[in-house]
Amino acid sequence: MVTPLDVPIFLRLLAAADAFDAEGIQDAVAALARSLSHAIASYQGFRLTLVDDEHPVSMIDFAAQDLQPSTSLRVDLSLLVSDADPASRIVFYAEAPGAFVDLAADLQHALRGSADSYSAPEVEGPNGAGTGIELDGDLPPISTVSAIVGLAEFSTINRAVGLLIGRGLSPECAHEALCVGAAAATVEKHLFAALLLEG
Repeated sequence: MVTPLDVPIFLRLLAAADAFDAEGIQDAVAALARSLSHAIASYQGFRLTLVDDEHPVSMIDFAAQDLQPSTSLRVDLSLLVSDADPASRIVFYAEAPGAFVDLAADLQHALRGSADSYSAPEVEGPNGAGTGIELDGDLPPISTVSAIVGLAEFSTINRAVGLLIGRGLSPECAHEALCVGAAAATVEKHLFAALLLEG
Protein backbone atom coordinates (compact mmCIF):
# COMPACT_ATOMS: atom_id res chain seq x y z
CA MET A 1 0.00 0.00 0.00
CA VAL A 2 1.16 3.53 -0.77
CA THR A 3 1.72 5.72 2.29
CA PRO A 4 1.74 9.52 2.63
CA LEU A 5 5.53 9.45 2.82
CA ASP A 6 5.58 8.08 -0.73
CA VAL A 7 3.87 11.23 -2.02
CA PRO A 8 7.12 13.24 -2.39
CA ILE A 9 8.33 10.65 -4.92
CA PHE A 10 5.40 11.50 -7.19
CA LEU A 11 5.77 15.22 -6.51
CA ARG A 12 9.43 15.05 -7.52
CA LEU A 13 8.44 13.36 -10.80
CA LEU A 14 6.01 16.20 -11.48
CA ALA A 15 8.43 18.93 -10.49
CA ALA A 16 11.31 17.49 -12.49
CA ALA A 17 9.28 16.64 -15.60
CA ASP A 18 9.93 18.56 -18.78
CA ALA A 19 7.44 21.40 -18.30
CA PHE A 20 4.72 20.03 -20.54
CA ASP A 21 5.73 16.43 -21.29
CA ALA A 22 2.14 15.20 -21.39
CA GLU A 23 2.88 11.48 -21.07
CA GLY A 24 5.32 11.85 -18.16
CA ILE A 25 3.03 14.24 -16.31
CA GLN A 26 -0.01 12.03 -16.93
CA ASP A 27 1.79 8.97 -15.48
CA ALA A 28 3.01 10.90 -12.42
CA VAL A 29 -0.42 12.45 -11.87
CA ALA A 30 -2.18 9.07 -12.10
CA ALA A 31 0.25 7.59 -9.56
CA LEU A 32 -0.18 10.60 -7.27
CA ALA A 33 -3.99 10.44 -7.43
CA ARG A 34 -3.93 6.72 -6.56
CA SER A 35 -1.57 7.40 -3.68
CA LEU A 36 -3.72 10.18 -2.24
CA SER A 37 -7.01 8.34 -2.59
CA HIS A 38 -5.47 5.50 -0.53
CA ALA A 39 -3.92 7.83 2.04
CA ILE A 40 -6.77 10.36 2.45
CA ALA A 41 -10.29 8.90 2.65
CA SER A 42 -12.02 12.20 1.76
CA TYR A 43 -9.57 13.20 -1.04
CA GLN A 44 -11.46 14.99 -3.85
CA GLY A 45 -8.89 16.22 -6.36
CA PHE A 46 -6.05 18.62 -7.12
CA ARG A 47 -4.85 21.55 -9.21
CA LEU A 48 -1.32 21.29 -10.60
CA THR A 49 0.14 24.55 -11.97
CA LEU A 50 3.39 24.54 -13.91
CA VAL A 51 4.85 27.91 -14.84
CA ASP A 52 7.30 28.37 -17.69
CA ASP A 53 8.53 31.82 -18.76
CA GLU A 54 5.88 33.40 -16.51
CA HIS A 55 3.05 31.53 -18.25
CA PRO A 56 1.01 29.13 -16.09
CA VAL A 57 -0.58 25.93 -17.34
CA SER A 58 -2.90 24.20 -14.87
CA MET A 59 -4.15 20.63 -14.80
CA ILE A 60 -7.30 20.32 -12.69
CA ASP A 61 -8.51 16.85 -11.71
CA PHE A 62 -11.56 16.35 -9.49
CA ALA A 63 -13.80 13.32 -8.97
CA ALA A 64 -16.89 15.47 -9.72
CA GLN A 65 -17.71 19.05 -10.73
CA ASP A 66 -19.97 20.04 -7.86
CA LEU A 67 -17.62 19.28 -4.97
CA GLN A 68 -17.12 21.77 -2.14
CA PRO A 69 -13.78 21.00 -0.49
CA SER A 70 -13.37 21.92 3.17
CA THR A 71 -9.58 21.72 3.25
CA SER A 72 -6.60 22.16 0.96
CA LEU A 73 -2.87 21.53 1.02
CA ARG A 74 -0.54 23.51 -1.25
CA VAL A 75 3.01 22.34 -1.98
CA ASP A 76 5.28 24.66 -3.95
CA LEU A 77 7.26 22.60 -6.45
CA SER A 78 10.33 24.76 -5.85
CA LEU A 79 10.71 22.84 -2.57
CA LEU A 80 11.38 19.74 -4.62
CA VAL A 81 13.39 21.00 -7.60
CA SER A 82 15.68 24.00 -7.23
CA ASP A 83 15.07 25.37 -10.74
CA ALA A 84 11.26 25.09 -10.65
CA ASP A 85 9.48 28.40 -11.10
CA PRO A 86 8.43 29.73 -7.66
CA ALA A 87 4.81 29.94 -8.85
CA SER A 88 4.68 26.24 -9.84
CA ARG A 89 2.68 24.30 -7.27
CA ILE A 90 0.20 21.57 -6.59
CA VAL A 91 -2.88 22.01 -4.41
CA PHE A 92 -4.75 19.00 -3.02
CA TYR A 93 -8.37 19.17 -1.88
CA ALA A 94 -10.45 17.04 0.49
CA GLU A 95 -13.92 17.03 2.00
CA ALA A 96 -13.12 16.42 5.66
CA PRO A 97 -11.68 19.40 7.57
CA GLY A 98 -8.17 18.60 8.81
CA ALA A 99 -7.72 15.72 6.36
CA PHE A 100 -4.28 16.98 5.28
CA VAL A 101 -2.75 17.80 8.67
CA ASP A 102 -0.90 14.47 8.94
CA LEU A 103 0.09 14.51 5.27
CA ALA A 104 1.46 18.06 5.64
CA ALA A 105 3.53 16.96 8.63
CA ASP A 106 4.77 13.88 6.73
CA LEU A 107 5.70 16.02 3.72
CA GLN A 108 7.49 18.50 5.96
CA HIS A 109 9.46 15.67 7.55
CA ALA A 110 10.22 13.97 4.21
CA LEU A 111 11.32 17.20 2.52
CA ARG A 112 13.43 18.30 5.47
CA GLY A 113 15.35 15.00 5.34
CA SER A 114 15.75 15.00 1.56
CA ALA A 115 19.13 15.49 -0.05
CA ASP A 116 17.40 17.10 -3.03
CA SER A 117 15.55 19.67 -0.95
CA TYR A 118 17.33 22.96 -0.40
CA SER A 119 14.97 24.33 2.22
CA ALA A 120 13.31 23.15 5.41
CA PRO A 121 9.64 24.03 5.03
CA GLU A 122 7.34 24.81 7.89
CA VAL A 123 3.64 24.16 7.50
CA GLU A 124 1.65 27.40 7.44
CA GLY A 125 -2.01 28.16 7.94
CA PRO A 126 -4.09 30.21 5.49
CA ASN A 127 -2.46 33.50 6.50
CA GLY A 128 1.09 32.16 6.81
CA ALA A 129 4.25 33.67 5.43
CA GLY A 130 4.38 31.32 2.45
CA THR A 131 7.05 28.76 3.22
CA GLY A 132 6.12 26.29 0.51
CA ILE A 133 3.61 24.06 2.33
CA GLU A 134 0.30 25.68 3.28
CA LEU A 135 -2.93 24.30 4.71
CA ASP A 136 -6.30 25.76 3.69
CA GLY A 137 -4.82 28.73 1.83
CA ASP A 138 -6.48 27.83 -1.48
CA LEU A 139 -10.15 27.70 -0.52
CA PRO A 140 -12.48 27.82 -2.27
CA PRO A 141 -10.87 26.20 -5.30
CA ILE A 142 -10.74 28.21 -8.52
CA SER A 143 -12.64 25.39 -10.24
CA THR A 144 -13.59 21.78 -9.61
CA VAL A 145 -14.09 21.07 -13.33
CA SER A 146 -11.41 18.68 -14.56
CA ALA A 147 -9.50 20.37 -17.37
CA ILE A 148 -6.16 21.62 -18.64
CA VAL A 149 -6.11 25.42 -18.58
CA GLY A 150 -3.57 27.61 -20.37
CA LEU A 151 -2.00 25.03 -22.67
CA ALA A 152 -3.39 26.58 -25.88
CA GLU A 153 -2.06 30.00 -24.86
CA PHE A 154 1.32 28.49 -23.97
CA SER A 155 1.45 26.77 -27.36
CA THR A 156 0.60 30.04 -29.16
CA ILE A 157 3.43 31.84 -27.35
CA ASN A 158 5.91 29.11 -28.23
CA ARG A 159 4.86 29.11 -31.89
CA ALA A 160 5.35 32.89 -32.01
CA VAL A 161 8.77 32.52 -30.37
CA GLY A 162 9.64 29.94 -33.03
CA LEU A 163 8.54 32.37 -35.75
CA LEU A 164 10.77 35.11 -34.32
CA ILE A 165 13.71 32.71 -33.99
CA GLY A 166 13.15 31.83 -37.66
CA ARG A 167 13.50 35.53 -38.41
CA GLY A 168 16.92 35.60 -36.77
CA LEU A 169 16.29 36.46 -33.12
CA SER A 170 17.83 34.47 -30.28
CA PRO A 171 15.34 32.65 -28.00
CA GLU A 172 15.89 35.26 -25.25
CA CYS A 173 15.37 38.16 -27.67
CA ALA A 174 12.28 36.47 -29.13
CA HIS A 175 10.68 36.18 -25.67
CA GLU A 176 11.63 39.78 -24.89
CA ALA A 177 10.17 40.97 -28.21
CA LEU A 178 6.87 39.28 -27.34
CA CYS A 179 6.80 40.89 -23.90
CA VAL A 180 7.63 44.35 -25.28
CA GLY A 181 5.12 43.99 -28.12
CA ALA A 182 2.35 42.83 -25.78
CA ALA A 183 3.02 45.73 -23.40
CA ALA A 184 3.01 48.24 -26.27
CA ALA A 185 -0.25 46.82 -27.63
CA THR A 186 -1.68 46.61 -24.06
CA VAL A 187 -2.74 42.99 -24.55
CA GLU A 188 -1.72 39.77 -22.89
CA LYS A 189 1.35 38.02 -24.26
CA HIS A 190 -0.56 35.11 -25.81
CA LEU A 191 -2.93 37.51 -27.61
CA PHE A 192 -0.03 39.46 -29.05
CA ALA A 193 1.58 36.15 -30.08
CA ALA A 194 -1.64 35.16 -31.88
CA LEU A 195 -1.68 38.50 -33.72
CA LEU A 196 1.93 37.98 -34.74
CA LEU A 197 1.16 34.51 -36.09
CA GLU A 198 -1.80 35.83 -38.09
CA GLY A 199 0.24 38.65 -39.64
